[in-house]
Amino acid sequence: GDRVTSGQPIAAMDDRIAAASVRLAEVQAGQNSTIIHAQLQKQQAERFLLRVQNANAASAASELELDEAQAALDSAGQSLKQAEERHQQALAQLELERAKLASLQIVAPFEGSVSRISASPGQTMNTSEPLLQVLDVRQLKVELHVPSTCFGLLRRGSPYQLEAGTPVNSR
Repeated sequence: GDRVTSGQPIAAMDDRIAAASVRLAEVQAGQNSTIIHAQLQKQQAERFLLRVQNANAASAASELELDEAQAALDSAGQSLKQAEERHQQALAQLELERAKLASLQIVAPFEGSVSRISASPGQTMNTSEPLLQVLDVRQLKVELHVPSTCFGLLRRGSPYQLEAGTPVNSR
């Protein structure tokens, strides 16, 4: 008989492991020290390349030194790219873990009333067993059987007050 709104949680499975996985994924997705370190290495390699280029222009550095400085910059750029890719993977993993956590909660698909609960807390369930039943009582079709003694007393089009039990529980 309890009323539920669309999207309201109506049942939940044990989510302690999934919640811990979300917390771990949040920590991993929040870490950006590897990116910062890679950015600093790339900046240092850029400055070093500039110094070697200036020295080479003044005939104070060889082509080999220039090539090595360029390679160091290229390597630092790749390290930064890898760090950014790992961060994107961590963000995707966080999204996945949050989806797993959300899948452990059952929400009402529409507004209605709980008409039957088939499970009890702690019970092991599987997908072929109904957990509970929610009815949208605004969509119920009612067939009314009236005793023959009332024949002729009811008039078509006249309003009559009816009292409905569970799951409607109203007049």
